[in-house]
Amino acid sequence: MKLAIKNFGPIREARNIEISPMTIFVGQSNTGKSYLAMLIYSIFDVFATQEYVWEVSRIFRKEHSTFSERNKNSSKPKSISPSEIETRFSQWAQVISEVWKHRVVYCFGEEGKNVIEGKNSNEEFSVIISDPENQFILDLTIPSNSEINLKKSEQLSEKINLHIKQLLSDEIGEYAYDKSSSLPDDIYQDFIQRYYPGTILQHFEITLLPWKPIEVSIDAYYLPAIRGGIMQSHRTLVSALIERAPMAGLSDSPDIPLFNGVLSDFMKKLINISSDRFNRIRSRDRLAARRWRQKRRAGFSDKQKLMKNISKSIEQGILSGEIHVQTSETRYPDFRYKFTEGDAKYDLPLMSASSSVSELAPVSLFIRHYVCPSDLFIVEEPEAHLHPAAQRDIARALTRLVNAGVNVLITTHSDNILEQIGNYIYAADLPSSNKTKLANEKCSVYLFEAGGKIKKTKVKKVPFDPETGLLTRDHLNVSSALYNETVTLMEQRESVGNQTDIS
Repeated sequence: MKLAIKNFGPIREARNIEISPMTIFVGQSNTGKSYLAMLIYSIFDVFATQEYVWEVSRIFRKEHSTFSERNKNSSKPKSISPSEIETRFSQWAQVISEVWKHRVVYCFGEEGKNVIEGKNSNEEFSVIISDPENQFILDLTIPSNSEINLKKSEQLSEKINLHIKQLLSDEIGEYAYDKSSSLPDDIYQDFIQRYYPGTILQHFEITLLPWKPIEVSIDAYYLPAIRGGIMQSHRTLVSALIERAPMAGLSDSPDIPLFNGVLSDFMKKLINISSDRFNRIRSRDRLAARRWRQKRRAGFSDKQKLMKNISKSIEQGILSGEIHVQTSETRYPDFRYKFTEGDAKYDLPLMSASSSVSELAPVSLFIRHYVCPSDLFIVEEPEAHLHPAAQRDIARALTRLVNAGVNVLITTHSDNILEQIGNYIYAADLPSSNKTKLANEKCSVYLFEAGGKIKKTKVKKVPFDPETGLLTRDHLNVSSALYNETVTLMEQRESVGNQTDIS
């Protein structure tokens, strides 16, 4: 998936932002890294929640009779024409556009509402979404009407037709669907009613998200920068909500502060992560249960095992302990940090653990309980509260996650993380098999730079440099300035004859 954004929050322009298996946003604070990450989350969340599926399927089924009538009593169904694909794409894209606008308002709150309604500025806000090969483009300019373009529809229709014929062949079984056999009309009508809409939807999505297996859904997860504070205080928050619940509508208690949708989603997943409650809630949601089973059956068992090992390496290798999830008296999860020191064993509530434990606990828990191959996993500032050595370790864990098939997007200020990931790209050209590696084409780094009189941000891609790796000009300028300042001060000390060591 590629994105082009104009006039969104602090971002003036971001062109050709490609969501790679490893996507990294770097730059100074307040330049819009989190804004763009949240916007990407809102787009992926449309596909993750699949709110649009029912509406699009309803439209497709309403119009399917024309297609089935053309092929009635045919010994071999006619192919779906490119023009019909374009019509279905337009219907799909319009529904996607409307659902996405609701997700932007949900994720950003009042600010998102102002953007969608065109109240934020006099300039148009636009998001242009395209697939890597530009087979189709969605231009979601606000406030003007959405424009939709479809390219290479012949190629897309060939893929759809091939898939439909294969499904149909499996469906009719004993009728041995081939050129010589006739197709019973009742079987064909039933097939078109049940499979035609879903098959076209799947191919639109797989073209936009080429890493997604056609049988498997994607999910998006967002770990905000304040996750550590939430991990340490979530019990207090949950207790307060439970305590006030019986008084709802009976008292004039102060309003509960509102969270944006990204933070709300994170807290809901955190609260539901306790094993019994998590499985019980999942089993009640038939769509979620079906999607989860699809992922588990999609040949990912080895990679799922690998991700559990990644979670374990974060806890034991970086945190020197384990994160346990226990059900509290309120039936909500109680997160514990357990570790051994000498002969003594410790079991601490997370609020009593160090800040590094609180920061990495949700990273480990989400990898262990939620994240699957083909998902999008967004982590703001994974280096927060970590020693430089631990920053290198978390870079390795995230790279291993990418190699397991997960799409990782991070925002970071850490040159340690950038250098370490750069080293994994260097290692990709080496024959040794015992080093962590990352193919260069799997990694995209984008620098957020604010400039001009109004200090609006432009986002530019940072190519991998064979000499400096992934270090950006932004980081190199700071390092150079610090070095030059050190040299100047040393020279000044020598000029006044002061040779005293600094201790």
